Amino acid sequence: MEKTEDKYKDTFEFEVISGGMIPEDKTVDDVAKKFNNPRESYNRVMKMTGQSISDTYIDMMEAPGKYDYTFNSVYPARAMVTLKHFTPDHEIQQAKAIQDLVYIDLLDLTKTDSYKSVAENFGIDWKAFVHRFESENSLEEAKYEFHLARQLEVTSYPAVLIQTGDQYFYLIARGYTPFEELDERIQNILKEKSNENGIAPPEIKKHDL
Repeated sequence: MEKTEDKYKDTFEFEVISGGMIPEDKTVDDVAKKFNNPRESYNRVMKMTGQSISDTYIDMMEAPGKYDYTFNSVYPARAMVTLKHFTPDHEIQQAKAIQDLVYIDLLDLTKTDSYKSVAENFGIDWKAFVHRFESENSLEEAKYEFHLARQLEVTSYPAVLIQTGDQYFYLIARGYTPFEELDERIQNILKEKSNENGIAPPEIKKHDL
């Protein structure tokens, strides 16, 4: 998504919406049992996406009994809406930073202190971040984003949609999609909208969930 944002930053408004893939607490074992061969699966993910994943994270998936770790999408979603509140227009980078807290640093995202480095890297006062993150506002905003994702009928993650009207969205990616394919789909939509209007493509919004 960083390459897509870099290419289209003057055409699109980018927004990250949390989908709530794991809306309540799950243990490592709950997540790990989905993989027959975690190391093979994550090596494939790294090769396809470029996302770094630490050996410690992979070891956790291979031997979940050794780790006391909780997965829950509500907390990183609250962190995302808090980051967006203080420093808007950096949503792709903020989402990547939160992912790295898990996949590289193996920090427990249900713990407030896990987000300190990210908040400070985006120039946010830590006490202000904590106050907002732990507030009812962040919880309600996160729940709203989960609801919005359901309304948009997002069933797999990540998903990319282009909004071309108040109630009209194009789903252009479901799951990981290489930049070249995503770029081609975006160009096709721009051409379609241009042909419909008989003018240059309109400014549109792209949502990444």
